[in-house]
Amino acid sequence: MAKAGMLDLRANYKNKYKDGLECKTCVGKVENTQHIFECPAYEEVYKKLKGTNSLSEIMKRNCPEEVADSIKEIMKLQEEKESQQIKHIAASQPSGSSRLDSRV
Repeated sequence: MAKAGMLDLRANYKNKYKDGLECKTCVGKVENTQHIFECPAYEEVYKKLKGTNSLSEIMKRNCPEEVADSIKEIMKLQEEKESQQIKHIAASQPSGSSRLDSRV
């Protein structure tokens, strides 16, 4: 899945993410498969793997199950971060207001 570009990452699904292809944790870098093994936000996960941050080396030096488990863990962390961001945005809006109220 990682090699085929089927991970739910911004660069792999350009039409799904209308707010851009940049990683939401380190901003400025395109969120693709290679990037999740370089992003400082996920270092605790990918440093468990053998090899450098290079995706090709990681794929060569680790069994597929280890790489898949790391990818699943990274994807879970991404979901948690996005959920926290959504909650933060919702909490910062004045109570009783909604996006639909801006039609005035």
